[in-house]
Amino acid sequence: MSVNDVALGDSTAVGVGVGAARGGGYPEHLASRLRAGGLPVGLSNLGQSGPRRARW
Repeated sequence: MSVNDVALGDSTAVGVGVGAARGGGYPEHLASRLRAGGLPVGLSNLGQSGPRRARW
């Protein structure tokens, strides 16, 4: 069995700020923990850093 993790989010998903010094955001850390437990995990990190707003 394999898992494909798709992450959506802001800078915490990308790893900007506090997580940057540790090498990525929470999706990378989650995937590496699951891989360490023997589960094959694919990761698609679709997080976007920075403010986003609609222009009307």
